[in-house]
Amino acid sequence: MAGKKVTFTDEDMDIGLIDESNLGSFRSLMMQDAVEAMESGEPVISLGLVVSGVAAGAVAGFAYDDVFEMTSLYVAPAYRKRGGGQKLLDELFDILAGEVSQIRVDFSVTLSEHEDMEKFLMKNGFTDITRENNSMFKVSLSALSQNEMLKKVPESPKVITMSEADDYLLRKEHKRAMAAGDPVPFGGFSSSTVRKDLSAVYADGDEISGYVVIEESGEGTLCVSSALNRGNTKVFPLMLKKVLDNLLLNCDEDASLMVPVISSVSAGIVKKLDPGAAQVYRLLEKTL
Repeated sequence: MAGKKVTFTDEDMDIGLIDESNLGSFRSLMMQDAVEAMESGEPVISLGLVVSGVAAGAVAGFAYDDVFEMTSLYVAPAYRKRGGGQKLLDELFDILAGEVSQIRVDFSVTLSEHEDMEKFLMKNGFTDITRENNSMFKVSLSALSQNEMLKKVPESPKVITMSEADDYLLRKEHKRAMAAGDPVPFGGFSSSTVRKDLSAVYADGDEISGYVVIEESGEGTLCVSSALNRGNTKVFPLMLKKVLDNLLLNCDEDASLMVPVISSVSAGIVKKLDPGAAQVYRLLEKTL
């Protein structure tokens, strides 16, 4: 793809390749992982939209095997409804034609603009190939508070809020979990995105043998980012109960929680907790 040229331009709108020479202008319009990949020299394919001399949008992703994984697509609000996003996609399709056969993009529909992007992509030939057992669900706190199963779960003195846990034990568990390949927050239990006041751990003596971690995105969205139980099977409901109590104490009852599922079993658990849970993860694909 190195020999491909971007040719689109008109009197007030231009689309061109993003590289190290102009990355600074488009940094705020791209996902951080795409920016970091470009800075480290990874083969990112990215296009920038310039409107009247101002950087206004970008699309970026990675090609592997016969697939292009689109990780970033954004047009600044002030420059929407002018065809720039469409021209970005059209140019991307032209560049990828003959190079890959599939384009994929995944995201969570948590904001109205995400819903708009989904409609935009579907209009451009993308189809939804999301599977329920590898997805993200939006669970209502109100529904959780009324769940009869959770109402029957007793409290346990060994289940505490993460903010109450000893920092040494948290560091110890993080180190163990990393070595074992168990799910942990990207920046560790002390990451600025982790809501320790909402998360719960099972502290048994001098170790932590279970946890449910709640993280908050920059948009204020709460998500169960990682969970683990290395002890008795009865421990997990105890931690869920503690997390729910923390959520109801600190959040409005009409708030929602994003819960990832990785199997039909976990999808079934989510449905039992909240029968009305909405699937918000999307995996879209387009055949070139």
